[in-house]
Amino acid sequence: MNEEDYNTTFEKSVLSSFIFEPTLFENYRDRLDIESFFIQAHKDIFKTLSALRDKDLPIDEEFLAKSLKAEQKFNENIMLDILSANPVNNIESYIIELQNKHKSRSISALTLELQHKKIDITIFKI
Repeated sequence: MNEEDYNTTFEKSVLSSFIFEPTLFENYRDRLDIESFFIQAHKDIFKTLSALRDKDLPIDEEFLAKSLKAEQKFNENIMLDILSANPVNNIESYIIELQNKHKSRSISALTLELQHKKIDITIFKI
């Protein structure tokens, strides 16, 4: 995987912003999906934030940790990294960057599938 295809610092900053300012999550959650994140633990956190919101539970570190522990996906070091990351004011730019990196990873994955003939070129054209 090419290092230009992901930015874990941006991922941490976006997740930190969502935790410390839950209204940002409300405003931007539809612009991201689980695959927007590269690190599996970040994907799990984003998924859990969405589940909390869907259940009308608070988006905060306590409910997040409780939910992740219940699914056996809690990693204290990852959580500390995210909570210590600086929340960002201009989250829009960070989200656009995560979207672009996700597209780049998707294109790379498709290219590999084509190279290894795991996908037919006619399906790819569709």
